[in-house]
Amino acid sequence: MTLSIHDAAREHPHRIGMIVGGHELSYGELSERVASEPLRRPHATFIARHDVPTAISLLAHVEAKVPVVPLHSRLPAPQRAELCRRASRWNLDRDILAVLFTSGSIGIPKGVLLDRAAFVASAAGSAARLGWREDDRWLCPLPLSHVGGLSILIRCLLARTCSVLPESGRGLDTRRITRSIERNRITLLSLVPTMLERLLDDASWKPPSHLRAVLVGGARASDRLLARATDRGVPLVKTYGMTEACSQIHTNGKPIDGAELEIRDGKLFVRGPMLMRGYASPHDTEQVFDADGWFCTGDHAVLDDDGSLEVLGRAGDTIITGGENVDPTEVERVLEGVEGIDSACVFGVADETWGQLVAAAIVGAPSTVERACQRAKTLLAPHMQPRLWCCVDQVPLGATGKPDRSAAREQFASSLRQPFG
Repeated sequence: MTLSIHDAAREHPHRIGMIVGGHELSYGELSERVASEPLRRPHATFIARHDVPTAISLLAHVEAKVPVVPLHSRLPAPQRAELCRRASRWNLDRDILAVLFTSGSIGIPKGVLLDRAAFVASAAGSAARLGWREDDRWLCPLPLSHVGGLSILIRCLLARTCSVLPESGRGLDTRRITRSIERNRITLLSLVPTMLERLLDDASWKPPSHLRAVLVGGARASDRLLARATDRGVPLVKTYGMTEACSQIHTNGKPIDGAELEIRDGKLFVRGPMLMRGYASPHDTEQVFDADGWFCTGDHAVLDDDGSLEVLGRAGDTIITGGENVDPTEVERVLEGVEGIDSACVFGVADETWGQLVAAAIVGAPSTVERACQRAKTLLAPHMQPRLWCCVDQVPLGATGKPDRSAAREQFASSLRQPFG
């Protein structure tokens, strides 16, 4: 199979290739719209929404081998402008399918270079693990600016099956998901743990017989959540992946085909054809691969002899909340711009629903918390805004003079409160 909507239309002109907000588009219709879609060069940076124009634009640029740089639709304007400015300086070749941003440990989002061959290898490895059926319909409630969302569209195109984007909505309104599962006879569904939690909170919802696999990834799912889902009859597929590997690396208890895993000093390394080419900034790319092509994921993990993987947590300070990565230093910079706050220490606190909550310990008067909340709402995406706060005399520092987040978590856990009451 090829990464071509026109080839798919020649092979299956009347087959439904995509459903967006309830609107069905056959491969023939998709091909016609793609053919007339204007292209941006040398690459296309755009806001990735769950709507027909975004889907058509994305497919058109993939067809024309023009790299895409999708941005999260909920990014604040200043952050969006900065990423667009950085992207405007890139010189990308035609083999790059997408550049996706992710937060790194130094506080600056990195542009991950994912070429077409990596997406194809990832799709092949996923297909070998999950299989394909002619009537498969894969529901994608995840953002198309994330590899978990974008990869679904690419995989369905390669397999000539149907990808489904639920109608637009705010927050985690799972009614959109349950409606789409029923109306569109969804067979495959990808969720982060927070979405699964909210889905299970609807006591009236039961997975229909046509739903054959629910992939859960993007953050660690608690044993309690997994047990709830199993008791409800959800056909769970635990999956581990990352942007740098085109999403899935380990699914259903085994590495996907083509992926090699290795543990070194407690850290997980991965090698395989689904890995990124590197980062858009040459400086970021330095030393990310060893001489044998192994990439350090930044996660602590345990790998059994039979290939079973248990991810224990991030080796770095990245907070994962509701499947979204948050770099604490980026949040700290925003908070420290508030008059009256001398310094801030941001860290993650375990939470059954979200995986982790963003917490902030600030050196300043309690009256500064309200101003800090308002500044965070203005300059940070919703998932980056602290949910828990405390005011302290000083934050613990490590040997290098940087905030010691582990010590702060232990020291201030009992003092954290939600703002305004």
